[in-house]
Amino acid sequence: MQSVYYKEPRSYFAGRQIWPWSRGEILVDPARSVVRLCPSEVHQVPWWFETWRALLEQPNVADLSGLSIPEIDAPRDEPMRLQEHITALIEAQNRLCNLTALFIGDCPETSQVIFQQIEADIPSLLNAYPALEHLGLRGDLVGPRLGQLSHPRLKTLILETGGLDKRILQDVLASDFPALTHLELWLGDDGGWRVSLSDLLPLFEERHFPRLRYLGLRNSTITNEIAEALINAPVLDSLHILDLSLGTLDDRGVQALLDNTALKRLKKLDIHSHYCSSPMMERLQALDLIVDSDMQEDLELGPWIAVFEY
Repeated sequence: MQSVYYKEPRSYFAGRQIWPWSRGEILVDPARSVVRLCPSEVHQVPWWFETWRALLEQPNVADLSGLSIPEIDAPRDEPMRLQEHITALIEAQNRLCNLTALFIGDCPETSQVIFQQIEADIPSLLNAYPALEHLGLRGDLVGPRLGQLSHPRLKTLILETGGLDKRILQDVLASDFPALTHLELWLGDDGGWRVSLSDLLPLFEERHFPRLRYLGLRNSTITNEIAEALINAPVLDSLHILDLSLGTLDDRGVQALLDNTALKRLKKLDIHSHYCSSPMMERLQALDLIVDSDMQEDLELGPWIAVFEY
């Protein structure tokens, strides 16, 4: 199996620039940046802990506000067990008292890790960091359900998966995130336990997160169906940005977007990497909002989601 989409390295997270850090280096400006542990030093578990200890020994580590942890090597057919690393994070909570942004599984070289199964106790992690505002996870969550999560300050939740488990979505929708403004879900394909349109309808029809300003339903094989289900959906009432990028959107989905009067309340629509014709794109671009429609894919080869395995 191979991923066919090359994902550019994430250079910003939570509005802050990401800087790589290796053992032996000085921790520069940790209060205003996100530190990414050097991938070459953390792919193997023993190296990860050596790098982690070196980070905690930095005299200004208490100022660290953002942290990016790349994936850990694991056989392709086995879960990436991150509980030891989650435990290390929890044990360091008093040292990282200003941590507000955390991304786990962020790989700067490849999108392959999006298909790697990961095991992680997210509820315990959230409980350990009450000041956390931005959380990103890359990989297919497996193992125990998330349960009913609660966090008073979490503003951003990003789940980049090769195929989002519907049970994980149910847990997210049952969670109490009163401050959440950014919800980004990479759906992947819709087979097996993966999310289907019917699983998404409660998100569209109910006001789970009243402060939500950005909704991303990305890399989905059912983008057209999502666009149709969003017609005058209550969730659009508070949104500034709707992101349906990297999916299988074609002219059918664009027509649904054009028919959606609630779309006029948006500030931005992101559909980049799509399968829409140029005439339909011109109609969409004529709307009174910012439309990101870059990366028109080959209509004869699609539709495929941007990140998939073959």
